[in-house]
Amino acid sequence: MTRALLPYYDTIPLPFAFAGENIVYSPDVDPSSKGFSSEYQWNGSTAPSKFITRQLMNKLFAQMSGRQFLQQCGCLDTFDDKVCSEIDGYPRGAILKYLDGDVLYDVVSLVDSNKVDYTKVGIDNVNWKIYGASIFSYTYPDYGSHGTSNITSWSVTSNYNGILSEAKTVPRNCFVQAFVDNALVAENAVNFQCAILLSNDQTLSPPSNIPDTFNPLYTTYELIESGSVVFPVFAVAGGTKISALSIRTGGTTPAFNICLRFLTPLR
Repeated sequence: MTRALLPYYDTIPLPFAFAGENIVYSPDVDPSSKGFSSEYQWNGSTAPSKFITRQLMNKLFAQMSGRQFLQQCGCLDTFDDKVCSEIDGYPRGAILKYLDGDVLYDVVSLVDSNKVDYTKVGIDNVNWKIYGASIFSYTYPDYGSHGTSNITSWSVTSNYNGILSEAKTVPRNCFVQAFVDNALVAENAVNFQCAILLSNDQTLSPPSNIPDTFNPLYTTYELIESGSVVFPVFAVAGGTKISALSIRTGGTTPAFNICLRFLTPLR
């Protein structure tokens, strides 16, 4: 098959029965949640006790076509109070959208029965966590990875200064993306810097102090300096040790996370 042979179904002008009569007044004749039972069927000797109404067919087709119509109009699958109530909270691993200013994030639920509305309270890394964003580079997609299994992070406490104690060791050659989960972390800080350090040899211990900028034993990727934020993607050799740092000379910084996202599988 060639692309020219594909039928043109990209858009629909309006969902079916958009302005039609599609309200089913009696739940007794609305099987939309359980399907059509045998009561709607002629079995050869007994007539059906229920029948499919025009309103019911309008309702069903409106629901099916309405989904595509909303998507092509630019609606996002974001937190919805009605949906949340109907399903008793979003399940662990559910991925939704979160438009925060000019950045569109993918966020993943970390718990079952999640009723925390991140559009009102923000991302707390307890109930919801950032999985990806429109400002991230997807040049190297994370084939075979799902949810948060390909993300590791350091938790940075408020006003922390120095190198974080735990170093991450990369088991195999891969591409990695580094980012912070709060782009406004430096808003009230003075001379704030956030970065990761790569040790360039498998046997080299992670640094205990901030190394000199021109130290050839380390590669530095700066994530935040003053108000600028970057999300670098870089190749890492297996055995590389990655450390993180957060330093400031004044002001305040909130708690946040420095994250590594592995963009290719580690198997």
